[in-house]
Parts: sequence; structure tokens; C-alpha cells
Amino acid sequence: MAFVSCLALTACVGEKAPPPSPVVVLSPAPRECLVRIEGGKSVPADQIVEATGGHVPHWLPPSFGLEGAWTDGRSIWAAWTDDACRMVVVTSADRGRLSLSGPRVGPWVVAIDAPGCGNQVLGSANCLDYYVALTNGSVGFHAAGLDRTEADRIVLSIPL
Repeated sequence: MAFVSCLALTACVGEKAPPPSPVVVLSPAPRECLVRIEGGKSVPADQIVEATGGHVPHWLPPSFGLEGAWTDGRSIWAAWTDDACRMVVVTSADRGRLSLSGPRVGPWVVAIDAPGCGNQVLGSANCLDYYVALTNGSVGFHAAGLDRTEADRIVLSIPL
């Protein structure tokens, strides 16, 4: 019976999450918001899911699209923006261990929830930073201009 239930649910413990829909992860951003990572080498869109170890959102608010992805050889940053230049950046790093405390959203620690970030188009906005430690590194999430409910939903959609 457990085996049949496992097959029916297709998401048993220890199994990898299904890959995100390419529409969500790889659709281009509706406009250029000038998000760039200093010193990073651009990562082609079709390599982002593999390069991040699958740590990409399975859900984003409507109108978000991929701005770009960059790597320094040890970490990768992928950024998604919308037409107002609200921004989501996911960072996968294979180094260091995090030791953060703060409110939790599932396994994620909310390190920052405060005003004071943004960009030239968006202006000043609310900042949200979340982190989770993994056995082989860490994953970080940064959002500018999103409310906490949207950001929580996004981080919970990222397979760990």
C-alpha cells in the first residue's frame, strides 16, 4: 500500500522535486532592469537549473521573468524581475556554513525584512533576505519590492 501511495503522490521522501516549468524559470524578463553581478561570468539560460543544483523557484508572481544568471566558479546567482523591476535573486553556494538565527519559513531563516533596498527603476523598496544551510553549501534568496507573503511562497517553492 505504501508503494502504491508513493507512486500516486510522485513526491515521496528522499525523491527529488520535479524540475520547474521552463516557462517559470526561463521566460525572459519583461524589461531590462540592469541587474548585474560584478565579476561574474554569464550563465546561459538553458544551463541555470543544472548550475544551481535545481535550486530555482517553481513559483514566481505573474509577469516575472529571467533577467540573467552569473557565476564566479563557486557560486551562481540567478535573477528574475518584473515590469516594475521588482527583483528576486537566488544564490547557490558550495562553500561556507551559515549560522543564522531569526524567524523561519520552513527550513529558511529570514535574515532581513526591512526597507532600504531597490534599484533605479523600482526606487526604494522593502528588502527580504532568506538563507538555508545545506550539507554541501547554502542557498540564499534576496527580494526587493515584494511583500513577505509573496517572498515566503517563492522560497517554499525552491527545492532543497
